[in-house]
Amino acid sequence: MGEDRYRKIVSRSLKIAVGSSLAIFVAYLLKLQNATAAGIITLITIVTSRHETVQLSYQRVMTFFLSVALACVIFQAVPWTWADYGIYIFAMAIICQLLNWDSTISLNAVIGTHFLVSQDFSLVFILNEFSLVLIGIIFAILLNFYPRASKDSG
Repeated sequence: MGEDRYRKIVSRSLKIAVGSSLAIFVAYLLKLQNATAAGIITLITIVTSRHETVQLSYQRVMTFFLSVALACVIFQAVPWTWADYGIYIFAMAIICQLLNWDSTISLNAVIGTHFLVSQDFSLVFILNEFSLVLIGIIFAILLNFYPRASKDSG
């Protein structure tokens, strides 16, 4: 493995580790429920290019609102079982793929599990979940805009 490739791998891995840890720390400081999800959101949002990270972050915010609406409808209409999660994620997967936003499915799956387990559809809980998303994507964007390990890796 070339030295430049090794530096890129170490740099990206460091960004993922630092960003995920800081996102969890901030979510804990804000006393958010499911604070560890902020770290997962950072991890799944850091992608190879800065442009892709910003684009994916926008898509994640947009589909968040759709996922909340679907969770509210499906999880309250269908008896609380594993089946309602299956219906929810099936609908999210179809919608996300139709929008060519396949990369947002993982985030919506995480958010969906929080609604499934909590059965809390209050504005406070929705804002909690939105805060986790924002914290996660903010750290992903900030760290992906941190200078690359090599001048050639633009």
